[in-house]
Amino acid sequence: MAVLGLAWPTTAQAELVGYWNFNEGEGTTAGDFSPNANDGTLAGNQLPSWVAGHTANPGDNALNFVFSLSSYVAVPTSASLGTITDNFTIAAWAYERDWSNYGHIFVTTSDYANRNWLFQTDADDQAYVWSTTDDAWKKPLGWAIPDGAWHHIALTYDGTNMRSYLDGTLQTTIGVGSSFPSFETLYLGGWLAGGSGFEGDLDDMVIFNSVEDIGQIMDGTHPAMILALPPVWDADTVAPGAQDGGGTWSDGGGNWWDGSGNVAWDNTEKAVATFG
Repeated sequence: MAVLGLAWPTTAQAELVGYWNFNEGEGTTAGDFSPNANDGTLAGNQLPSWVAGHTANPGDNALNFVFSLSSYVAVPTSASLGTITDNFTIAAWAYERDWSNYGHIFVTTSDYANRNWLFQTDADDQAYVWSTTDDAWKKPLGWAIPDGAWHHIALTYDGTNMRSYLDGTLQTTIGVGSSFPSFETLYLGGWLAGGSGFEGDLDDMVIFNSVEDIGQIMDGTHPAMILALPPVWDADTVAPGAQDGGGTWSDGGGNWWDGSGNVAWDNTEKAVATFG
């Protein structure tokens, strides 16, 4: 395999705050593929468990959260999380395996009295947005996450209106009119309060500090998300020992950064590709 890094465009770097694709498949860290290093730690009375992701492709993984055991991922406070106040987009793939009261998906908090639930299921199995900071308010989104299958959920906020999306389709537009306080600790899939987690699987969770195209996020074609994951070119088809060979290399990382380039071997096992 040959792995090449790509330079981040300034606009993409500024807008993509966090991108957790959960493809690690093992361990206790959920890496952030944005340039901000907002890595999360798996936590709770029982840690979230690694499961197959929403595409079911090899290497695509997700995390399973258990409501009764308060499974969650904790992302520490950072300067980049603090940029999300007046404009943002949050999105994830969600597989709700069972309804759960107070099923938190995105939660930010500085302490128990100051919390923002950006996606939560409630007692009537409806999705809500809820804030206990400043002028406390709770807004129903008017729909529920269907059980038993993967669905894409998203929210955008432009400083006045919050728009909710299910599977890329606009569901509701809600007037909020009050900016959120800057994010403190971010919790994914639940939070530290007992019995307050999502019951099911989550995948490809993403946060922008701007209003973004939900269709591109859902399809994985958003430019910032594409650039976040490095291309991986497979050199297995090149004969060992070949020197300065040319050919077409396909991106095995799923982002289709195909190209042609020269191949040089540093031994009989490993190839290095250069492009341009």
